[in-house]
Amino acid sequence: DALATPVRHIFFTGKGGVGKTSLSCGTAIALAKSGKKVFLVSTDPASNLNEMLEIPKLDVPTDVPKVPGLTVMNIDPEKAGEHYRQRALDPLRGTVPDADLKRMEESMSG
Repeated sequence: DALATPVRHIFFTGKGGVGKTSLSCGTAIALAKSGKKVFLVSTDPASNLNEMLEIPKLDVPTDVPKVPGLTVMNIDPEKAGEHYRQRALDPLRGTVPDADLKRMEESMSG
């Protein structure tokens, strides 16, 4: 039984409409109800975790009042990628040629 001896990280992947959100919510709730502390993260720009769990859609970790031990968060992959690029490249600005910096930005753009 996967829920009896869960691994530290569980990833739900696949094409749209295959049930990733339903399965991840169900698994997270079951683990939290069994006493585990669970952090459920979605990177789906159209995530409906908030609707399923009846909480506001937030981009910060949010405890689910109806499920003690469950914390959820939506991460916008575009914003997160841009934030990462800025943190990585800002210290280089003014220290490397602009053409090199532009190439680095392009290579990090995905």
